Amino acid sequence: MATPATPVPATPTPELAAPRAAQWPATGWPTAAPEEQGIDPHALRAAFDTVREGDFGINSLFVVRNGFLVAEEYFAPFQPDSAQHLFSATKSVISILIGMAIQDGYIRSVDQPVLDFFPEIAPDVLDERKHRMTIAHLLTMTAGLDWYEMAPYNGDSMRQMIASPDWVAFVLAQPVAHEPGAVFCYNSGASHLLSALLHAATGQSTLAYAEERLFAPLGIAGVSWRTDPQGVNIGGWGLSLTTRDMAKLGYLYLRQGEWDGVQLVSAAWVTASTTWHATSAAPLDGWGYGYQWWLIPDLPYRVFEARGLLGQHIVVIPDLDLVVVFTSRSENGNTPIEILENNLLPAIQ
Repeated sequence: MATPATPVPATPTPELAAPRAAQWPATGWPTAAPEEQGIDPHALRAAFDTVREGDFGINSLFVVRNGFLVAEEYFAPFQPDSAQHLFSATKSVISILIGMAIQDGYIRSVDQPVLDFFPEIAPDVLDERKHRMTIAHLLTMTAGLDWYEMAPYNGDSMRQMIASPDWVAFVLAQPVAHEPGAVFCYNSGASHLLSALLHAATGQSTLAYAEERLFAPLGIAGVSWRTDPQGVNIGGWGLSLTTRDMAKLGYLYLRQGEWDGVQLVSAAWVTASTTWHATSAAPLDGWGYGYQWWLIPDLPYRVFEARGLLGQHIVVIPDLDLVVVFTSRSENGNTPIEILENNLLPAIQ
C-alpha cells in the first residue's frame, strides 16, 4: 500500500504528559482497585463483560492506570505466563532499540545512510536513491522501495522475502519506486533492515542487545525471537512476550523512557517515535505513523500504540496515564481498538 507521505503537522506535537509518582513493575505489577485510580468499576466490569461474552477472539486484556494494574483477564487456553507472538508489534520494539543504539553511540543518528551498515552490498547498488535512504526512512516506512505487503500475504513482497535465501539482500535489491521520504509504504522488509543494521552496529544479535539494554532492566526474561536464514532476529515480527511484559514496554514509553530512576531511552526519542511523521493508506487509512509506532486519529486523547496482526495491541494514552494491552486471534485486528473506544474509555474518569 502506498500513499503520499504527510509531513509532521505544523502545530507543535504535545510532549508526553508529566509522569506522576511512578510505580516500577520490574518484579510484578502493583495492583489497585479501579475506583482508587479514577476508573468507574461498574463501567469497567461492563467492558470486560462485553469482551467475555462476545465472540471477538480476545486472548487477554490488561489495564494499567497511574502505574497500577487495575484489571486483567485471560481467556482459555491463555494464562498470565503464556508468551504470545507480537507479530508486527515487534517493529515498535525494534524502534526502541534503535533509539538506545543511537544513545549508546553505535549509530550516529537517524540520518545515517542505511548502506553504511552493509558494505558488502553497497558497491552493487547502482540506484543513487538507495544511497540516500536513511534510518529515518526505514523507521517511518518511507524508504521508497517498490514493495507490496498485504494480508493474506500470498506472493507479495514479504512472502518473497521469506522464500529468499538472504532476506537483507532481497530487500536492498528491490527497485526504487519513489524518492526516499516521499511516500509511505508499509514494508516489513524495512523493519528487518533495522534489525540487521542493529546487529551490524552493535556486534551482537538484536536479541542479545535487547536482553542487555531493554529486557533485563524491565524484568523481562525467557524471550523468544525468531531469526532469518543468516541468524538475524526478524525485525518485522517474530518476538513473543507475555501480556504483562508487553505492558512494561508501554509503561516505559508512558514514563518517557525512564525506568526506576534510569533513563533507558531518551525522552526525546520517545517523543520523536510517537510523533506523526507519515500518514497510512488502507487498511489503516488516515492513521499516523511515527518511528514504527502507530498514532490513532479521531479519539479525544493523544493515543499511540504498538500493533500486530490478529489484534496484538500495546496502547498508550499519556493524558490518562493509561496503558492497555490486548492480545487476540481476531481476523479483525481493529476489534480491540473498537472495544477500547466504545467500552473502556467511557469508564475512565
